[in-house]
Amino acid sequence: MKNIYYLKPIQIINIGGGMGYLIRKTNIILLVIMLVVLVASCNPIVSISLNEVDVEMKVGDSFELAATVNPAGQESSLWWVTSDDSVVSIDIIPGRVGAWMITARKVGDTEIQIGETSSGYFATCAITVIENTAAEIIVTGVSITPVSDSIVVGATIQISVEIEPLNADNMNVTWSSNNESVATINEAGIVEGLSVGSATITVTTEDGNFTAESLITVTSEADTSLSNLILSDGILSPVFSPEGLVYSASVAFITTSIDVFPIPTSSSSILSINGVENQSTVSLVEGDNDISIVVSDEAGNNDTTYILTVTRNAPVTDPSLSTVILSAGMLTPAFDTAIYSYVNQVPVSVDSVSFQFFGVDANISLLINSSIVLSSGQVYSSYPLSIGDNLLSVVVTAEDGSTRATYTFNVRRSESDEI
Repeated sequence: MKNIYYLKPIQIINIGGGMGYLIRKTNIILLVIMLVVLVASCNPIVSISLNEVDVEMKVGDSFELAATVNPAGQESSLWWVTSDDSVVSIDIIPGRVGAWMITARKVGDTEIQIGETSSGYFATCAITVIENTAAEIIVTGVSITPVSDSIVVGATIQISVEIEPLNADNMNVTWSSNNESVATINEAGIVEGLSVGSATITVTTEDGNFTAESLITVTSEADTSLSNLILSDGILSPVFSPEGLVYSASVAFITTSIDVFPIPTSSSSILSINGVENQSTVSLVEGDNDISIVVSDEAGNNDTTYILTVTRNAPVTDPSLSTVILSAGMLTPAFDTAIYSYVNQVPVSVDSVSFQFFGVDANISLLINSSIVLSSGQVYSSYPLSIGDNLLSVVVTAEDGSTRATYTFNVRRSESDEI
């Protein structure tokens, strides 16, 4: 039989009504306490469980630990304790009964027990905290491309952004225009021209608030001019100017192709060379080669045409040498382009000699003693000398590949140091 607690009436003798009121109120409080105890004894806790029982986490990480009590509704009576409160911190989650936020503070092991006193039940969560080696890579700068450009009203252009370093953790940026009536930019970095004028487009990093700017000029019609014209060979004549439309250059016969690099004023322009887009290399025949460079707007209209004539010169047919340089001795007779046979007297102490041959035309080729091929100006090193005559044959072939001349050099090494 369960115990039933009740309160007897208390008589108050010779005491004012105030004291009697306090005694009556005390009885009521005691009655409430006994009723709570009676209810608890009628509905005792039979189990406590946790949402996590074994956790590995890194320093700085957090997780929610929540208890489930059976029967439910008595979570407010739970207590908690940890075996090492320096490893983790435990914070009550506001508005949540029976739930705690666990945060790793340092490397180590600890246990958290959640229990209830009257029933004696408790549950345990084992926690291992390890080092957090993934240090944050912060942003150090930002750049955008292009830093300036022009578009026509209604056209768009892509602005590209590069965050430094490239492996930064936070790559988020925001875009803005200081003159949205002229040009706007969306989250993807696409600028649209709205009216004639200029606007500064700014990108700002979320991490560090680094900024970079691009000046966008919006015009009423497309600019299909070139800002420069660059050749891989030859000299452009006259010197380039955006207003000039006709140019020329000349190259040697050995140049069989040329790379042409037209630089448009507007990056949105479309370029074609001899009717082919994205072409730069042009093959050359002997004589004049007319190259047409067409600049169009991004819609393929408003063409501006530049004409470049590249003259590939006829091959030089002169196989003559202009200069011969020796490392020792002196030629006899003195070198002359039209003389083809020479003697060079050296003492016995000279056991080798080097030659350097230069052609009247720089595009000659040289064949030394039928085996060694050189070009004009190359050094033939350390030609070994025996006592007596040492013949050196030099066949010079002109640029045309067929006209030849042969020069001979007899290096005569004496038997003594006297010549």
